[in-house]
Amino acid sequence: MDPNEHQDENGDPWDSELAGCINDARAIQAVAVAEGYNATLLIDDQTTSVQVLKAIGQAARELVAGDILLLTQCQSVFGVV
Repeated sequence: MDPNEHQDENGDPWDSELAGCINDARAIQAVAVAEGYNATLLIDDQTTSVQVLKAIGQAARELVAGDILLLTQCQSVFGVV
């Protein structure tokens, strides 16, 4: 077996696509936006440590006393609100 090939819980080949997690992240983003938050959604290749820290840093520069930072993570998907 190719060491780069992913397997599901039964040992069968799996393309490693996490569509459910992406759907969850988008749903959380929609709720946050509906509640009046500004939201940044990082998906797939955007979820590097550099990009996540960049989004958190941007929020740190913009937030003021009394603001709320909502940080969610759905497997390989990150949302910063």
